[in-house]
Amino acid sequence: IPPKMASAAKQGKPQHLLVSGGDEPEVSRRARELFQEWAPEDPMNAEKVDGRVETVDASLQAIAKTREALETLPFLGGRKLVWLTDATFLGDNPAGRSEAVLDALKSLQELLEKIPASEAQLLVSAPGRTSGARSSGSLKNWARWRCLTRRTCGGAGTGASGWTRSPSGSGRRG
Repeated sequence: IPPKMASAAKQGKPQHLLVSGGDEPEVSRRARELFQEWAPEDPMNAEKVDGRVETVDASLQAIAKTREALETLPFLGGRKLVWLTDATFLGDNPAGRSEAVLDALKSLQELLEKIPASEAQLLVSAPGRTSGARSSGSLKNWARWRCLTRRTCGGAGTGASGWTRSPSGSGRRG
């Protein structure tokens, strides 16, 4: 198996990753780097879903598109990579507190638990403060995360339920 076609676990990558923090350009830059680094061999197997939305309905649509992208079989086999970009509804805002959005995220979580790492990865970038939002809390159950600033993610240390933070809170290795 060529290195790019190996499963996420064999490549030392988490299956799902949330990149978050208050420095929006840095969150976008790091997520873009990861998307390029994780890209499947066939570019047809990499999809982006725009998560920069302002309403509950638009948030639900972004989550539905993410589900659809994850459920779509990869083109000619291989691994699928889906990037939910700039997921504003994971912030502490009305959409992030909406029961409908929380239910949709729970359903997405249930789907992610069924997808083998060799078939799909999800990358989520969420600029801004996510620690106060109940919606981002549900993500802690199924993803590892990189928080780029202490202030927006509640300080350094270990996150809940398998999530990790770097000791400096910078979100960088080493």
